[in-house]
Amino acid sequence: MPTIKELTNKLKNLQNTKKITAAMKMVAASKLRRAQEAIERTRPYRHELTTLLSDLQSAIAGQDLPEEAAVWLSPRPVKHVSVVLFTSDKGLCGAFNNGLIRVFERVVGIRPMDAGTEARPGFSELRARIGATAFTVHFAGRRGWDAFRTKLPAKENVGEWYQEAVARPSLANARPIADQLIRDYLEGRTDEIWVVNNRFQSALTQIPQANKIFPTTPKASKTSNQPILFNPPPAIVLAKLIPQSIRFLILNALLENAAGEQGARMTAMDNATRNGQEMIDKNTLLKNRARQAQITTELVEIIAGAESIR
Repeated sequence: MPTIKELTNKLKNLQNTKKITAAMKMVAASKLRRAQEAIERTRPYRHELTTLLSDLQSAIAGQDLPEEAAVWLSPRPVKHVSVVLFTSDKGLCGAFNNGLIRVFERVVGIRPMDAGTEARPGFSELRARIGATAFTVHFAGRRGWDAFRTKLPAKENVGEWYQEAVARPSLANARPIADQLIRDYLEGRTDEIWVVNNRFQSALTQIPQANKIFPTTPKASKTSNQPILFNPPPAIVLAKLIPQSIRFLILNALLENAAGEQGARMTAMDNATRNGQEMIDKNTLLKNRARQAQITTELVEIIAGAESIR
C-alpha cells in the first residue's frame, strides 16, 4: 500500500493536472465560440455560391466557350487527383485526428475499406478515383503530415505541407493552398481537386467528409419564369467565379476544421478534468485510510507500552 507521503505527492500532481485541463477547457470553449460563429456565417454563403455556380454551368451547357472560360470548363479526362487533408497541429483533442486519419488510410489503400467508410459522403467516390489514377496529397495540419509523409505508396503522392494554416484560419492562410491547386489545374498537373476534413456538427460530433470542390457537376435547379441577364456573359462570369470559389471552399474547410478541433479539445479536456477529480477523490480516500491505519497502529503501540510498564 502506498505511504501517506507518496499519496500526498500524487494528490498534489493530480490537483495541478486538473487545474491545467480545466484551464485548457475554458480556452478551447472560448475559441470554439468564435470558430462556431465564423463557420455559421460562411455556411449560407457557401450554399448560395454553389447554387450560383451550378446555375451558371446549366446556363452555358452546350454553348461555345470563350478562351477565358474554356480553360476551366472544357471537359478533360481525369489522370491526376489533388487532395488536401485537414487535421490539427496539436494533440489533446480526443479522436479528432485519429478518426479522420484512419478513414483516409482506407481511402488511399493503407487499410482495407469498410462499410462505415463507404457509407460516408464522398469517400467511396474518392477511393475509386485514387485507385484508378495518380494522386497527390497536400497537408494542412502537422498531425496529417506526420501520419502520412512516410506511409503513402510513392514519394510522388506526398505534396506540400502548409504550416500554420490551421492554427489561424483566414483567407490569407487559405490563399497559398488554393493558389497552388489553381496553378496545378491550369498547367495540367491535376484534373480534380478534393478536400478531406472533419465537418463540425457539435462539440461532441465531428464528421469526416470528402468533397470534390472542382470541377463540379451542375445540379438540377428550379427554373425561374424570368431569365437572369448577365453582363458580361455567363461563361465569363463563371470563369471569374471559379478561382474565387476554390479559395473560399479552402477557407471554409479551414474554418470547419478549426471549429471541430476546438470542440473536440473542449470535450476531451472536460473528460480529463472529471477523470482527474475522480482520481483525486479515490486517492484522498486511500490517504485517509492510510492515515487512519497509522493512527490505529500508534494507539495500539501506546496502549501496549502502557500495559508493559504496569
